[in-house]
Amino acid sequence: MMKKNLLFSIICSLLILMQPVMAQEIVSQDIFKYAREGNVAEIRRLIAANVDVNQQEGRDGNTALMFAIKHGRTAVVRELLNAPGIDLNIRNYENQTTALIDAAFGGHAEVVWMLVKAGADVHKQDGNGFTALGWAAVGRHDEIIKELVKAGADYEPYITIPIVQQVLRELRQLGTPQRLLEREIGGRKRRRLK
Repeated sequence: MMKKNLLFSIICSLLILMQPVMAQEIVSQDIFKYAREGNVAEIRRLIAANVDVNQQEGRDGNTALMFAIKHGRTAVVRELLNAPGIDLNIRNYENQTTALIDAAFGGHAEVVWMLVKAGADVHKQDGNGFTALGWAAVGRHDEIIKELVKAGADYEPYITIPIVQQVLRELRQLGTPQRLLEREIGGRKRRRLK
């Protein structure tokens, strides 16, 4: 009888100790679901409960911020940007993109602006060596290219892409300060566009 009581006590203790871990795993998965769905109230609740907003989903390593961007959930992005400790420059596992790269590629100009304003690294490259500006050029998102150039993104690797040339000309015509368009990057001067 004493062995049964001891065994029962051990099992109960283990279940009690495991409960917070199991609850955290459920909450962890919820943040991805609510980010995809655009459920701002639930995202707010999870942030208030101190859920790790930087955790990465198992398959491809996207964060809640990346899911919100890919699903066009600007209100969720805004909420996550206000979360304490948010890391804007985490790369996913699959192709090493960041939230800024995802937003630029997807053509989400408002989100790109919010990320740049919040301090996202405009020089961060994905697994193929492309930056957010490179993906914005591929997607022909001229407003995003302008925003990234104004934020100091290096356009030199993409100078031969016609839309990048066009945007740089427009920025010059708008009176964008030359110091913004001709900065030293890595010890070399950027080429001037005629």
